Amino acid sequence: MTEPFTTDDLERPVENAAGEVIGTVEAIDDDIAFLDTSAGLVDSVRATLCWNGDRDDTVTIHARDVDEVSSTMIRLECDSEE
Repeated sequence: MTEPFTTDDLERPVENAAGEVIGTVEAIDDDIAFLDTSAGLVDSVRATLCWNGDRDDTVTIHARDVDEVSSTMIRLECDSEE
């Protein structure tokens, strides 16, 4: 996805590439979405996006991390080359 997030994406569930819900979009800022994640799923989000850095309480998703958007969900992809 290269388009910025819109207010239509608010409260939309976010799934990893395996189809597991990892959070819900709570806020947006152009091409960044801020996720509300359930306890224990932050590590899944980090693994989905191939993040290896320090842990942070805020989970952000960039539009470039999105594989598919439908009326019911946002699905992420994992680019292992990043």
